[in-house]
Amino acid sequence: MDTIPKCFWKSLVPMWIKIALGDANKAELASVLKNLKEQGWQGGELENWKPKKSDADLLKDAQKYIGYIINPGMPEDKRSQYQKKLSGILSQIKQHGREILKIAEEYISLCKQENSFSLSKKIKDANCSHIQKNLPKNTLHSRAKSIYSVSDFPVMPSRLSHFSCKSGVLNIYIDEVEVGTKDGAIAGIVWDGNTPCKSILPIIATHSKNEEYLPTLLACDKAFPFIMPLQHPQGNVYPYKEILVYSLQILLGWLISPRKTTTPVNVYLELYGQYQPGKEWTQYIQGRFDEASACFPNRFADWEINTIEWKEKDYGYIAWGDLLGYWYLAESRGERFGEIHHSQLPGFIPIKTEVLGILKRLEFMEQTGGVQEILDLAVEIHGTKLWESILKDIKIRMEQLPELQDCIIQEMDARYQVKERNLGNLQKMMNALKIVLPQDKANMPLRTQLFCLAVDLQEANHNGDPLSIHQALLSYEEARQKGLDCDRELVGYVDANLAVHYTDLFDFPKAKATIERIAFDPYFEGMSNETQARNWSSLGQQYSIEKQYEKAEEAFQKAIHLYQTAPGLSLSEQKNEIDQTSVYRAINAMDSKSPDALVLLQDVLGDIPTAAQTLSTSIQKAYHHHLLLRALWHLPQELKLKEAETVYFQNISHWQTQPYHPWPLIEMYRALLLWKNNQTAASQKRFQSALAIATAPQHGAILRLIASMIATTAFCCHHEETYRKSAYQYLEKLPSILPSAKETIDSLWQILQTPERARPEEALKTMPFNYR
Repeated sequence: MDTIPKCFWKSLVPMWIKIALGDANKAELASVLKNLKEQGWQGGELENWKPKKSDADLLKDAQKYIGYIINPGMPEDKRSQYQKKLSGILSQIKQHGREILKIAEEYISLCKQENSFSLSKKIKDANCSHIQKNLPKNTLHSRAKSIYSVSDFPVMPSRLSHFSCKSGVLNIYIDEVEVGTKDGAIAGIVWDGNTPCKSILPIIATHSKNEEYLPTLLACDKAFPFIMPLQHPQGNVYPYKEILVYSLQILLGWLISPRKTTTPVNVYLELYGQYQPGKEWTQYIQGRFDEASACFPNRFADWEINTIEWKEKDYGYIAWGDLLGYWYLAESRGERFGEIHHSQLPGFIPIKTEVLGILKRLEFMEQTGGVQEILDLAVEIHGTKLWESILKDIKIRMEQLPELQDCIIQEMDARYQVKERNLGNLQKMMNALKIVLPQDKANMPLRTQLFCLAVDLQEANHNGDPLSIHQALLSYEEARQKGLDCDRELVGYVDANLAVHYTDLFDFPKAKATIERIAFDPYFEGMSNETQARNWSSLGQQYSIEKQYEKAEEAFQKAIHLYQTAPGLSLSEQKNEIDQTSVYRAINAMDSKSPDALVLLQDVLGDIPTAAQTLSTSIQKAYHHHLLLRALWHLPQELKLKEAETVYFQNISHWQTQPYHPWPLIEMYRALLLWKNNQTAASQKRFQSALAIATAPQHGAILRLIASMIATTAFCCHHEETYRKSAYQYLEKLPSILPSAKETIDSLWQILQTPERARPEEALKTMPFNYR
């Protein structure tokens, strides 16, 4: 046996068992062998092996133990025991036992690499001390935005969410839609019955694009329509066979309610491309479901894959899949199709390998403490009917396990700490967190309460809405005193977040006092380097706001040194923390007109023209982007910056933006630089973009204040009355909401009322530090 195909165990072992038990004939075995040879297998003597019934029993036991071994929730000591038992079982096969063991080991190795059984994600313990601060890199594939909001559409009939098999057999009809492209999907219907029933659901013509058919389908109790967009990894396309496995396992494992007895399932695929009519994939899919049943019997044991067949597009109800695919494509491209948005289907699920793997690992949440899976899944399937159902289940499960509540809060906190974060993804995670946690936090352990407050503070900070957590702060001081006795480090951490909160209220004296009570604590130097560094960085920001620039520089230097020597941080975490503090340090140097400003700027950005080339076409490193543009405006005399500005403007057609902070400021500086270069229309367009982002509904008072400064700056540049009216409108309610920002608000009013003396630099100076 020269080569071992990785799919061998899944394809041939189930057939060997059937041959030995008399449930399959030689022709079926020959078909499987032919398929394997086409994939490069050279089986040698195994091609002619005729297993006995005793061999079938051993192979069944081997299947069972492999299921245990690849189970993501299996403790390592148990896994090792089952590995030994597997070796012992296969060694009892007199002919070819050693070769079959190699096949089994190859298959186990494959499963360890697959996302569906990612053993590397197994959680070491349930106290969350190991949690990493890395956000998942994968996000939902971006698609063309529809001109219609989902809220414009009627609500999907709720009974479709509870579809189950009543007839005793399911037929699944599947069509593919541009598989292999960015808009690829598979779509179809699950039919409760062995044959179509035209009187209940008619058979429609292929390539029908008539939206009037949809109400008939959606009203049919015997049909479950599904649409599954394919989220391919960049530079890689999933094999169609794997796409089919993922979609069928999600359909039958999570979307369709099984009967209490075994239910046969027939799957009919539209014939296309290089495929031939027939059942060549049947054994492979059966093998994959046998494995899934061994690990997750409650999800898969009652389904029996009977046949997987390629059929012409006019077979049975396949044409309905074609219509559903067109529905998805039309709305993905901004068109309206029918009265209900396709994403409201209970059977709408974006397909990624990660989704199925996460769903499976969540089955073992109590054993592994793997609460990070909840947050990962929030990013992948947020807003789907399946996600709503999963959250309800998780909430019930977590109510019984306070330690998991503590775990998920700490994991959420860790993700907020990642500097290059996706605010949209964080909001999806936060929405999930609010659902699964108890509303009444008074009965939570003290540490959990403190961490929960830290997460709430960070959410308010990132939304620019400090007023949203006012009530939570009222009880903090009492909890803080208790916390000092049991976890001074955690109190210091919450205080650092609290200082940001007061800073966003423009209550700078209170922010500084909050930081100083930890920094001047007699036990401060006994705290971890990370805690000390965080507080020195926060104190440096307060000094810079007060224009005590030298003290700020000293504080930032201390923070960077402490981060460099913090043993509790990974190298990537060290890099991120030092980078963010270095950004603050460079801003402080610019504001103080320090001769070191350019050097400190290069410490962050590297070669500045090169950074301009990279950042001008990217949405990554937004805080670097803001720093660069701030420098282009405030340090125009530097030759390096003049060169960088030229490079930056050469890529103007590739400029991008995002709907969160600091992008309003990035757009504002773009507008200022365009204005300086006499590009009036382009400048006004960027000012409008900046204002639209800063005043978006999800943003709060502090971004409204930033919007006031941006509108005033735009007025100073263009002297358009619309900007002045906008600024007045934004400022009108701020005095009562942000009373501590009175000086800034009054200064903006003064500039707006004296247009003859209005200068953009004066408007910018009304906001301190990194608020401009």
